[in-house]
Amino acid sequence: LFFNLTSYYSKYDYLVINGKSKTDGFEWSANIVNKSVKPEFVFYANPNNTIKFGAQSVYYDFDPGQANVTSQGIANKVVMNHKYALESALYLENEQKIGNKLSLQYGIRYSDFQTFGEGNSYEFKSDKLGERKILVGTKTFAKGKKMKEYGNFEPRFAAKLDLNESSS
Repeated sequence: LFFNLTSYYSKYDYLVINGKSKTDGFEWSANIVNKSVKPEFVFYANPNNTIKFGAQSVYYDFDPGQANVTSQGIANKVVMNHKYALESALYLENEQKIGNKLSLQYGIRYSDFQTFGEGNSYEFKSDKLGERKILVGTKTFAKGKKMKEYGNFEPRFAAKLDLNESSS
């Protein structure tokens, strides 16, 4: 039985600039920060079966952006609130070799995705597709409070057939 631990931090920044003068211009900046940890156990059951199981958790901090817009010398600034989420998963998989050319990889994963405040949740009257929805309620969430949660099982299956040493 072997143990692997993977952890990472990433930050993706983006910036859009169009025209940069005192009279007309547009500048939009935003970013996404991810922090993750993944403990994994690997068990070599026999030469043909490798079993992996573990968990993963990813924390997301979405900064949808800040925009500075100048039109005919009038400047406006728009700032959107951060959005936060946590994705957690448990998984079990087996990689099985069948002969020299065929291998199968199969398993199950349970994923849970949660969004957190600070923010608003909007409820709309359910109408026909293509028609404008009518707002019937707004719920405000404090910073760090769970807004919504989604969970689901995700079956996994893959097959690989080796054709030769360089192709499969």
